[in-house]
Amino acid sequence: MRHWTESRSRALGLDLYEWGGADDERERDSHRKLNGMLCKYSDPTVYSDNGGKTWKKRKSIGAYEGNPGTDYQCRCTSLPYVSWD
Repeated sequence: MRHWTESRSRALGLDLYEWGGADDERERDSHRKLNGMLCKYSDPTVYSDNGGKTWKKRKSIGAYEGNPGTDYQCRCTSLPYVSWD
């Protein structure tokens, strides 16, 4: 299901998504750090905490370097992001 979201988003020309975590005690800390952050399908090593104005390396906060659902038993989701600017 998660890969469908990515493929549909990319087919529409959308590369950005908001990271949505499982928000429970089983969620990995490296995934929790990305909750609500803006991310890129095309570069899963970066995130933005200011609406895409600047991009930072996920390693700098100890966050998972991959897209939602690609880690073993990951239950995180990607929420497609559209900017109307």
